[in-house]
Amino acid sequence: MPPERKIATGPQTLCQKQDEAKAKGAISRRNFLCGSFAIAAALALGIKPAEAGDPPKVINGIETWGYQRPLSQTELYQLLLNSNAVFEGRKEVLEEGQFYLSVFIPQKAYQSLLNNESPQSFLLRHVNRLDRMIKSGNRYTNDTLIKGLAIRRLVVIEDGVDAPVSHQRARRYAGFKDSDGLWEIDASYTPEKSSYYHADEKIDYGLLHEWGHRVLYLPDQYALDASISELGSQSPDNNIPEIMELSSKRSNQPIIQSVNAFTGVPHAWQEYITSKRNDRFGNTLMNSSYNKFGPYESLQLYRRVKGKWTHKFEWLTSEAMWDFPNEVPAKTIVTFGKDYAGSDLKIYRTDGFYDSKQLENAPIFSGKLDTGGSVNIYNPFENTYMYAPGLPTQFVPSYRGDLFIKVIKPDGTIYFRWFDIRELNAAFWLGQTDAVGITMNLAAVDETPESFHWNTEYFTLSGNPIFTEN
Repeated sequence: MPPERKIATGPQTLCQKQDEAKAKGAISRRNFLCGSFAIAAALALGIKPAEAGDPPKVINGIETWGYQRPLSQTELYQLLLNSNAVFEGRKEVLEEGQFYLSVFIPQKAYQSLLNNESPQSFLLRHVNRLDRMIKSGNRYTNDTLIKGLAIRRLVVIEDGVDAPVSHQRARRYAGFKDSDGLWEIDASYTPEKSSYYHADEKIDYGLLHEWGHRVLYLPDQYALDASISELGSQSPDNNIPEIMELSSKRSNQPIIQSVNAFTGVPHAWQEYITSKRNDRFGNTLMNSSYNKFGPYESLQLYRRVKGKWTHKFEWLTSEAMWDFPNEVPAKTIVTFGKDYAGSDLKIYRTDGFYDSKQLENAPIFSGKLDTGGSVNIYNPFENTYMYAPGLPTQFVPSYRGDLFIKVIKPDGTIYFRWFDIRELNAAFWLGQTDAVGITMNLAAVDETPESFHWNTEYFTLSGNPIFTEN
Protein backbone atom coordinates (compact mmCIF):
# COMPACT_ATOMS: atom_id res chain seq x y z
CA MET A 1 0.00 0.00 0.00
CA PRO A 2 1.41 3.45 -0.88
CA PRO A 3 2.12 5.72 2.07
CA GLU A 4 -0.65 8.09 3.04
CA ARG A 5 0.00 11.58 1.78
CA LYS A 6 -0.91 14.74 3.63
CA ILE A 7 -3.33 16.73 1.56
CA ALA A 8 -2.94 20.12 3.19
CA THR A 9 -1.30 21.18 6.41
CA GLY A 10 -4.21 22.99 8.10
CA PRO A 11 -7.01 20.53 7.38
CA GLN A 12 -4.74 17.54 7.92
CA THR A 13 -3.80 18.87 11.34
CA LEU A 14 -7.48 19.26 12.15
CA CYS A 15 -8.17 15.69 11.13
CA GLN A 16 -5.20 14.41 13.13
CA LYS A 17 -6.51 16.20 16.20
CA GLN A 18 -9.90 14.59 15.73
CA ASP A 19 -8.20 11.19 15.33
CA GLU A 20 -6.38 11.74 18.61
CA ALA A 21 -9.62 12.77 20.34
CA LYS A 22 -11.36 9.71 18.97
CA ALA A 23 -8.57 7.44 20.21
CA LYS A 24 -8.98 8.92 23.70
CA GLY A 25 -12.73 8.34 23.58
CA ALA A 26 -13.55 12.06 23.60
CA ILE A 27 -15.53 11.77 20.36
CA SER A 28 -17.06 8.77 18.62
CA ARG A 29 -16.46 9.83 15.01
CA ARG A 30 -14.48 12.35 13.07
CA ASN A 31 -16.44 15.19 11.55
CA PHE A 32 -16.55 14.89 7.76
CA LEU A 33 -16.00 18.64 7.58
CA CYS A 34 -12.28 18.17 8.06
CA GLY A 35 -12.28 16.06 4.93
CA SER A 36 -14.22 18.72 3.06
CA PHE A 37 -11.58 21.31 3.95
CA ALA A 38 -8.84 18.92 2.98
CA ILE A 39 -10.30 18.08 -0.41
CA ALA A 40 -11.17 21.69 -1.20
CA ALA A 41 -7.64 22.75 -0.26
CA ALA A 42 -6.11 20.01 -2.38
CA LEU A 43 -8.19 20.99 -5.38
CA ALA A 44 -7.26 24.63 -4.94
CA LEU A 45 -3.55 23.85 -4.63
CA GLY A 46 -3.52 21.27 -7.41
CA ILE A 47 -2.07 18.59 -5.14
CA LYS A 48 -2.05 15.18 -6.74
CA PRO A 49 -3.61 12.57 -4.44
CA ALA A 50 -2.05 9.25 -3.59
CA GLU A 51 -3.64 5.95 -4.58
CA ALA A 52 -7.06 5.35 -3.04
CA GLY A 53 -6.52 1.85 -1.73
CA ASP A 54 -6.61 -1.31 -3.85
CA PRO A 55 -8.05 -1.19 -7.39
CA PRO A 56 -11.82 -1.72 -7.68
CA LYS A 57 -13.52 -4.82 -8.96
CA VAL A 58 -16.85 -5.11 -10.75
CA ILE A 59 -18.93 -7.48 -8.63
CA ASN A 60 -22.44 -8.39 -9.83
CA GLY A 61 -22.38 -5.40 -12.13
CA ILE A 62 -21.30 -2.83 -9.51
CA GLU A 63 -17.86 -1.21 -9.35
CA THR A 64 -16.73 -2.02 -5.81
CA TRP A 65 -13.93 -0.36 -3.87
CA GLY A 66 -12.47 -1.78 -0.65
CA TYR A 67 -14.06 -5.20 -1.04
CA GLN A 68 -10.89 -6.90 0.23
CA ARG A 69 -9.58 -4.17 2.50
CA PRO A 70 -11.99 -1.36 3.45
CA LEU A 71 -10.84 2.17 2.77
CA SER A 72 -9.47 4.35 5.54
CA GLN A 73 -10.55 7.96 5.95
CA THR A 74 -7.59 9.26 3.98
CA GLU A 75 -8.02 6.66 1.25
CA LEU A 76 -11.66 7.70 0.91
CA TYR A 77 -10.60 11.33 0.45
CA GLN A 78 -8.12 10.23 -2.16
CA LEU A 79 -10.72 8.21 -4.03
CA LEU A 80 -13.03 11.23 -4.10
CA LEU A 81 -10.25 13.42 -5.43
CA ASN A 82 -9.26 10.91 -8.10
CA SER A 83 -12.83 10.29 -9.24
CA ASN A 84 -13.71 13.97 -9.44
CA ALA A 85 -10.49 14.77 -11.31
CA VAL A 86 -11.33 12.12 -13.92
CA PHE A 87 -14.94 13.31 -14.17
CA GLU A 88 -13.95 16.95 -14.62
CA GLY A 89 -11.10 16.05 -16.96
CA ARG A 90 -13.52 14.32 -19.29
CA LYS A 91 -15.87 17.33 -19.03
CA GLU A 92 -18.75 14.94 -18.67
CA VAL A 93 -22.29 16.27 -18.55
CA LEU A 94 -24.80 14.27 -16.54
CA GLU A 95 -27.73 13.26 -18.70
CA GLU A 96 -30.99 15.07 -17.98
CA GLY A 97 -33.59 12.69 -16.60
CA GLN A 98 -31.01 10.06 -15.57
CA PHE A 99 -30.21 9.79 -11.87
CA TYR A 100 -26.97 8.45 -10.39
CA LEU A 101 -26.23 6.89 -7.01
CA SER A 102 -23.02 6.06 -5.11
CA VAL A 103 -23.15 4.02 -1.91
CA PHE A 104 -20.82 3.81 1.08
CA ILE A 105 -20.98 0.83 3.40
CA PRO A 106 -19.03 0.27 6.65
CA GLN A 107 -17.13 -2.97 6.97
CA LYS A 108 -19.51 -4.29 9.65
CA ALA A 109 -22.58 -3.76 7.47
CA TYR A 110 -20.81 -5.24 4.45
CA GLN A 111 -20.02 -8.44 6.36
CA SER A 112 -23.55 -8.57 7.82
CA LEU A 113 -25.17 -8.45 4.39
CA LEU A 114 -22.73 -11.10 3.16
CA ASN A 115 -24.30 -13.56 5.58
CA ASN A 116 -27.40 -13.68 3.36
CA GLU A 117 -26.27 -12.55 -0.08
CA SER A 118 -23.72 -10.30 -1.69
CA PRO A 119 -24.23 -6.61 -0.87
CA GLN A 120 -23.94 -5.95 -4.59
CA SER A 121 -26.91 -8.22 -5.34
CA PHE A 122 -28.91 -6.54 -2.59
CA LEU A 123 -28.14 -3.06 -3.92
CA LEU A 124 -28.67 -3.95 -7.56
CA ARG A 125 -32.09 -5.43 -6.79
CA HIS A 126 -33.11 -2.21 -5.04
CA VAL A 127 -31.61 0.03 -7.72
CA ASN A 128 -33.42 -1.92 -10.44
CA ARG A 129 -36.71 -1.73 -8.54
CA LEU A 130 -36.50 2.05 -8.10
CA ASP A 131 -35.34 2.39 -11.70
CA ARG A 132 -38.52 0.66 -12.90
CA MET A 133 -40.66 2.80 -10.62
CA ILE A 134 -39.06 6.01 -11.90
CA LYS A 135 -39.52 5.00 -15.53
CA SER A 136 -43.15 4.07 -14.89
CA GLY A 137 -43.78 7.77 -14.28
CA ASN A 138 -43.56 8.46 -18.01
CA ARG A 139 -47.10 7.13 -18.34
CA TYR A 140 -48.41 10.31 -16.75
CA THR A 141 -46.87 12.53 -19.42
CA ASN A 142 -46.83 10.28 -22.52
CA ASP A 143 -43.15 11.14 -22.77
CA THR A 144 -39.81 9.40 -22.26
CA LEU A 145 -37.85 12.22 -20.63
CA ILE A 146 -37.44 10.40 -17.30
CA LYS A 147 -34.65 7.89 -17.91
CA GLY A 148 -34.23 6.08 -14.57
CA LEU A 149 -31.61 5.29 -11.93
CA ALA A 150 -28.09 3.86 -12.19
CA ILE A 151 -25.53 3.01 -9.52
CA ARG A 152 -22.01 4.32 -10.03
CA ARG A 153 -20.11 2.46 -7.34
CA LEU A 154 -20.09 0.81 -3.93
CA VAL A 155 -17.34 1.87 -1.52
CA VAL A 156 -16.56 -0.30 1.48
CA ILE A 157 -15.12 1.85 4.28
CA GLU A 158 -13.62 1.10 7.66
CA ASP A 159 -16.02 1.28 10.57
CA GLY A 160 -16.05 4.83 11.95
CA VAL A 161 -15.03 6.50 8.69
CA ASP A 162 -17.21 9.47 7.79
CA ALA A 163 -18.58 9.59 4.27
CA PRO A 164 -20.08 12.59 2.45
CA VAL A 165 -23.80 11.85 2.20
CA SER A 166 -26.33 13.81 0.18
CA HIS A 167 -28.07 15.74 2.95
CA GLN A 168 -24.77 17.35 3.98
CA ARG A 169 -24.00 20.50 2.02
CA ALA A 170 -20.33 19.53 2.18
CA ARG A 171 -21.24 16.97 -0.50
CA ARG A 172 -21.27 19.80 -3.03
CA TYR A 173 -17.55 20.34 -2.43
CA ALA A 174 -16.32 16.93 -1.42
CA GLY A 175 -18.65 14.22 -2.74
CA PHE A 176 -18.65 12.30 -6.00
CA LYS A 177 -19.51 14.85 -8.67
CA ASP A 178 -20.76 12.14 -11.01
CA SER A 179 -23.53 11.17 -8.59
CA ASP A 180 -26.80 12.85 -7.63
CA GLY A 181 -27.11 10.89 -4.41
CA LEU A 182 -24.58 9.64 -1.89
CA TRP A 183 -25.96 7.12 0.56
CA GLU A 184 -24.30 5.40 3.51
CA ILE A 185 -25.74 2.13 4.76
CA ASP A 186 -25.88 2.16 8.54
CA ALA A 187 -23.63 -0.35 10.28
CA SER A 188 -26.62 -1.84 12.14
CA TYR A 189 -28.88 -2.02 9.10
CA THR A 190 -30.92 -5.22 8.75
CA PRO A 191 -33.32 -5.10 5.76
CA GLU A 192 -35.69 -7.77 7.11
CA LYS A 193 -36.33 -5.73 10.27
CA SER A 194 -37.55 -2.72 8.32
CA SER A 195 -41.25 -1.96 8.73
CA TYR A 196 -41.47 -1.55 4.96
CA TYR A 197 -39.66 -4.73 3.93
CA HIS A 198 -41.60 -6.87 1.43
CA ALA A 199 -40.40 -10.43 1.90
CA ASP A 200 -41.97 -11.64 -1.36
CA GLU A 201 -39.91 -9.15 -3.36
CA LYS A 202 -36.95 -8.95 -0.94
CA ILE A 203 -37.28 -5.16 -1.23
CA ASP A 204 -37.07 -2.63 1.59
CA TYR A 205 -39.35 0.17 0.40
CA GLY A 206 -38.27 2.21 3.39
CA LEU A 207 -34.79 2.30 1.86
CA LEU A 208 -36.22 3.32 -1.52
CA HIS A 209 -38.21 6.06 0.23
CA GLU A 210 -34.98 7.44 1.70
CA TRP A 211 -33.31 7.28 -1.72
CA GLY A 212 -36.29 9.29 -2.93
CA HIS A 213 -35.03 12.04 -0.62
CA ARG A 214 -31.28 11.65 -1.05
CA VAL A 215 -31.05 10.79 -4.75
CA LEU A 216 -34.21 12.25 -6.29
CA TYR A 217 -34.70 15.08 -3.77
CA LEU A 218 -38.43 14.54 -3.36
CA PRO A 219 -40.43 15.70 -0.31
CA ASP A 220 -42.34 13.70 2.28
CA GLN A 221 -45.91 13.95 1.08
CA TYR A 222 -47.23 12.84 4.46
CA ALA A 223 -46.08 16.25 5.71
CA LEU A 224 -49.54 17.33 4.55
CA ASP A 225 -51.22 15.04 7.09
CA ALA A 226 -53.27 16.76 9.80
CA SER A 227 -54.32 14.56 12.71
CA ILE A 228 -56.88 15.66 15.29
CA SER A 229 -57.05 15.26 19.07
CA GLU A 230 -60.19 16.01 21.04
CA LEU A 231 -59.85 18.54 23.84
CA GLY A 232 -62.46 20.33 25.93
CA SER A 233 -66.18 19.67 26.10
CA GLN A 234 -68.17 17.61 23.62
CA SER A 235 -71.20 18.85 21.71
CA PRO A 236 -74.26 16.56 21.98
CA ASP A 237 -74.79 16.07 18.24
CA ASN A 238 -72.46 13.79 16.22
CA ASN A 239 -70.01 13.71 19.14
CA ILE A 240 -68.24 16.75 17.67
CA PRO A 241 -65.72 18.54 19.90
CA GLU A 242 -66.37 22.22 20.44
CA ILE A 243 -62.65 22.86 20.62
CA MET A 244 -60.31 21.06 18.27
CA GLU A 245 -56.70 21.09 17.27
CA LEU A 246 -54.96 19.75 14.22
CA SER A 247 -51.39 18.62 14.57
CA SER A 248 -48.84 17.19 12.20
CA LYS A 249 -47.26 13.79 12.84
CA ARG A 250 -44.29 15.52 14.45
CA SER A 251 -46.37 17.55 16.89
CA ASN A 252 -45.64 17.36 20.60
CA GLN A 253 -47.11 20.72 21.57
CA PRO A 254 -50.25 21.26 19.48
CA ILE A 255 -51.91 24.62 19.04
CA ILE A 256 -55.51 24.71 20.29
CA GLN A 257 -58.27 26.75 18.69
CA SER A 258 -61.99 26.73 18.01
CA VAL A 259 -62.84 25.36 14.58
CA ASN A 260 -66.24 26.33 13.20
CA ALA A 261 -65.54 24.58 9.91
CA PHE A 262 -66.25 21.20 11.47
CA THR A 263 -69.75 21.96 12.69
CA GLY A 264 -71.90 19.04 11.55
CA VAL A 265 -68.89 17.16 10.16
CA PRO A 266 -68.34 13.55 11.36
CA HIS A 267 -65.29 12.99 13.50
CA ALA A 268 -63.60 10.77 10.90
CA TRP A 269 -63.44 13.77 8.55
CA GLN A 270 -61.98 16.12 11.12
CA GLU A 271 -58.52 15.02 10.15
CA TYR A 272 -56.65 14.54 6.89
CA ILE A 273 -54.42 11.48 6.46
CA THR A 274 -53.15 11.42 2.88
CA SER A 275 -52.44 7.67 2.88
CA LYS A 276 -56.17 6.98 3.40
CA ARG A 277 -56.93 8.36 -0.03
CA ASN A 278 -57.82 5.66 -2.58
CA ASP A 279 -56.80 7.69 -5.62
CA ARG A 280 -53.55 8.66 -7.33
CA PHE A 281 -52.57 10.88 -4.38
CA GLY A 282 -52.92 8.13 -1.79
CA ASN A 283 -50.38 5.41 -1.07
CA THR A 284 -47.17 6.10 -3.01
CA LEU A 285 -43.45 5.77 -2.35
CA MET A 286 -42.96 9.28 -0.96
CA ASN A 287 -46.20 9.27 0.99
CA SER A 288 -46.23 5.96 2.85
CA SER A 289 -43.20 4.04 1.50
CA TYR A 290 -45.64 2.17 -0.72
CA ASN A 291 -44.45 0.08 -3.67
CA LYS A 292 -45.74 2.54 -6.26
CA PHE A 293 -44.31 5.68 -7.83
CA GLY A 294 -47.21 8.10 -8.01
CA PRO A 295 -47.97 10.95 -10.41
CA TYR A 296 -46.81 13.61 -7.97
CA GLU A 297 -43.32 12.13 -7.74
CA SER A 298 -43.23 11.63 -11.51
CA LEU A 299 -44.45 15.10 -12.45
CA GLN A 300 -42.06 16.78 -10.02
CA LEU A 301 -39.14 15.00 -11.72
CA TYR A 302 -40.61 15.68 -15.17
CA ARG A 303 -40.71 19.43 -14.60
CA ARG A 304 -37.02 19.43 -13.59
CA VAL A 305 -36.03 17.51 -16.69
CA LYS A 306 -37.95 19.92 -18.91
CA GLY A 307 -36.28 22.83 -17.13
CA LYS A 308 -32.87 21.15 -17.48
CA TRP A 309 -31.99 21.23 -13.80
CA THR A 310 -32.10 17.53 -12.94
CA HIS A 311 -28.62 17.76 -11.42
CA LYS A 312 -28.54 21.30 -10.02
CA PHE A 313 -27.75 20.48 -6.41
CA GLU A 314 -28.24 24.01 -5.07
CA TRP A 315 -31.88 23.95 -6.19
CA LEU A 316 -32.63 20.29 -5.50
CA THR A 317 -31.89 20.30 -1.77
CA SER A 318 -34.66 22.82 -1.21
CA GLU A 319 -37.19 20.36 -2.66
CA ALA A 320 -36.39 17.45 -0.36
CA MET A 321 -37.92 19.14 2.66
CA TRP A 322 -41.46 19.49 4.04
CA ASP A 323 -42.51 22.23 1.63
CA PHE A 324 -44.20 22.20 -1.76
CA PRO A 325 -43.54 24.35 -4.85
CA ASN A 326 -45.76 27.39 -5.20
CA GLU A 327 -46.60 26.42 -8.77
CA VAL A 328 -50.37 26.67 -8.95
CA PRO A 329 -52.68 27.76 -11.79
CA ALA A 330 -53.80 31.38 -11.50
CA LYS A 331 -57.41 30.31 -11.93
CA THR A 332 -59.07 27.04 -10.86
CA ILE A 333 -62.64 26.24 -11.85
CA VAL A 334 -63.95 23.56 -9.48
CA THR A 335 -67.02 21.55 -10.48
CA PHE A 336 -69.00 19.38 -8.06
CA GLY A 337 -71.97 18.70 -10.34
CA LYS A 338 -75.46 20.02 -11.04
CA ASP A 339 -76.83 18.41 -7.87
CA TYR A 340 -75.05 21.14 -5.94
CA ALA A 341 -76.29 24.11 -8.01
CA GLY A 342 -77.02 27.15 -5.87
CA SER A 343 -75.18 25.73 -2.82
CA ASP A 344 -72.89 27.80 -0.62
CA LEU A 345 -69.18 26.98 -0.71
CA LYS A 346 -66.65 27.70 2.02
CA ILE A 347 -62.96 26.80 1.83
CA TYR A 348 -60.76 26.74 4.92
CA ARG A 349 -56.96 26.46 4.90
CA THR A 350 -54.58 25.07 7.49
CA ASP A 351 -51.92 27.23 9.10
CA GLY A 352 -49.68 27.13 12.16
CA PHE A 353 -46.17 25.73 11.94
CA TYR A 354 -44.37 22.49 11.13
CA ASP A 355 -44.76 21.11 14.64
CA SER A 356 -48.47 21.89 14.72
CA LYS A 357 -51.30 22.71 12.34
CA GLN A 358 -54.53 24.53 12.87
CA LEU A 359 -57.51 25.15 10.64
CA GLU A 360 -58.16 28.84 10.21
CA ASN A 361 -61.42 30.08 11.79
CA ALA A 362 -62.42 32.22 8.83
CA PRO A 363 -62.77 30.69 5.36
CA ILE A 364 -60.27 31.89 2.79
CA PHE A 365 -62.98 31.66 0.13
CA SER A 366 -66.78 31.93 0.21
CA GLY A 367 -69.02 31.75 -2.80
CA LYS A 368 -72.12 30.23 -4.40
CA LEU A 369 -72.06 27.44 -6.97
CA ASP A 370 -73.55 28.19 -10.38
CA THR A 371 -76.18 26.14 -12.23
CA GLY A 372 -73.54 23.57 -13.15
CA GLY A 373 -72.28 23.26 -9.60
CA SER A 374 -69.07 25.13 -10.46
CA VAL A 375 -67.12 28.10 -9.08
CA ASN A 376 -63.80 29.84 -9.71
CA ILE A 377 -61.66 29.58 -6.55
CA TYR A 378 -58.69 31.32 -8.22
CA ASN A 379 -55.37 30.42 -6.49
CA PRO A 380 -56.20 29.30 -2.94
CA PHE A 381 -52.50 29.33 -2.02
CA GLU A 382 -51.79 32.87 -3.12
CA ASN A 383 -49.62 34.80 -0.65
CA THR A 384 -48.91 31.69 1.44
CA TYR A 385 -45.42 30.98 0.16
CA MET A 386 -42.03 31.48 1.78
CA TYR A 387 -39.50 33.66 0.00
CA ALA A 388 -36.52 31.61 -1.16
CA PRO A 389 -34.00 33.79 -3.03
CA GLY A 390 -31.93 32.18 -5.74
CA LEU A 391 -34.33 29.28 -6.35
CA PRO A 392 -36.47 28.69 -9.45
CA THR A 393 -39.67 28.73 -7.41
CA GLN A 394 -41.02 29.77 -4.02
CA PHE A 395 -42.46 27.24 -1.59
CA VAL A 396 -45.73 26.80 0.27
CA PRO A 397 -44.95 25.32 3.70
CA SER A 398 -46.70 22.01 4.34
CA TYR A 399 -48.66 23.44 7.27
CA ARG A 400 -50.42 25.76 4.79
CA GLY A 401 -50.88 23.10 2.13
CA ASP A 402 -54.31 21.65 3.06
CA LEU A 403 -57.80 22.88 2.20
CA PHE A 404 -61.06 21.80 3.83
CA ILE A 405 -63.98 22.25 1.42
CA LYS A 406 -67.50 22.55 2.79
CA VAL A 407 -70.65 22.82 0.65
CA ILE A 408 -74.03 23.67 2.21
CA LYS A 409 -77.09 22.98 0.08
CA PRO A 410 -80.11 25.32 0.22
CA ASP A 411 -81.89 22.81 2.50
CA GLY A 412 -78.96 22.89 4.95
CA THR A 413 -77.46 19.50 4.04
CA ILE A 414 -73.66 19.61 4.21
CA TYR A 415 -71.02 17.91 2.09
CA PHE A 416 -67.25 18.15 2.42
CA ARG A 417 -63.81 16.88 1.53
CA TRP A 418 -60.12 17.66 1.88
CA PHE A 419 -57.96 18.91 -0.98
CA ASP A 420 -54.25 19.75 -0.98
CA ILE A 421 -51.62 21.64 -2.92
CA ARG A 422 -50.30 18.55 -4.72
CA GLU A 423 -53.44 18.46 -6.84
CA LEU A 424 -52.87 21.98 -8.13
CA ASN A 425 -49.13 21.39 -8.53
CA ALA A 426 -49.99 18.45 -10.79
CA ALA A 427 -52.28 20.60 -12.95
CA PHE A 428 -49.61 23.28 -13.26
CA TRP A 429 -46.92 20.75 -14.22
CA LEU A 430 -49.23 19.29 -16.85
CA GLY A 431 -49.16 22.66 -18.57
CA GLN A 432 -52.20 24.38 -17.05
CA THR A 433 -50.29 27.34 -15.68
CA ASP A 434 -52.98 29.98 -16.29
CA ALA A 435 -56.22 28.09 -15.71
CA VAL A 436 -57.51 24.56 -15.07
CA GLY A 437 -60.87 22.90 -14.59
CA ILE A 438 -61.14 20.23 -11.88
CA THR A 439 -64.10 17.95 -11.16
CA MET A 440 -64.27 16.36 -7.74
CA ASN A 441 -66.65 14.43 -5.52
CA LEU A 442 -67.96 15.50 -2.14
CA ALA A 443 -68.53 13.25 0.87
CA ALA A 444 -71.80 12.89 2.73
CA VAL A 445 -72.03 12.41 6.50
CA ASP A 446 -72.44 8.62 6.12
CA GLU A 447 -69.17 8.19 4.15
CA THR A 448 -65.72 7.53 5.59
CA PRO A 449 -62.37 8.70 4.21
CA GLU A 450 -61.56 5.08 3.36
CA SER A 451 -64.77 4.45 1.38
CA PHE A 452 -64.97 7.87 -0.28
CA HIS A 453 -64.02 8.12 -3.96
CA TRP A 454 -61.28 10.77 -3.79
CA ASN A 455 -60.40 10.98 -7.47
CA THR A 456 -60.12 14.38 -9.14
CA GLU A 457 -60.13 14.89 -12.91
CA TYR A 458 -58.43 17.72 -14.78
CA PHE A 459 -59.66 19.54 -17.87
CA THR A 460 -58.72 22.49 -20.00
CA LEU A 461 -61.30 25.27 -19.81
CA SER A 462 -62.55 24.09 -23.21
CA GLY A 463 -63.36 20.71 -21.65
CA ASN A 464 -60.49 18.55 -22.91
CA PRO A 465 -59.20 16.02 -20.34
CA ILE A 466 -55.56 16.46 -19.44
CA PHE A 467 -55.00 13.90 -16.70
CA THR A 468 -57.08 10.77 -16.35
CA GLU A 469 -54.48 8.22 -15.25
CA ASN A 470 -55.46 6.81 -11.86
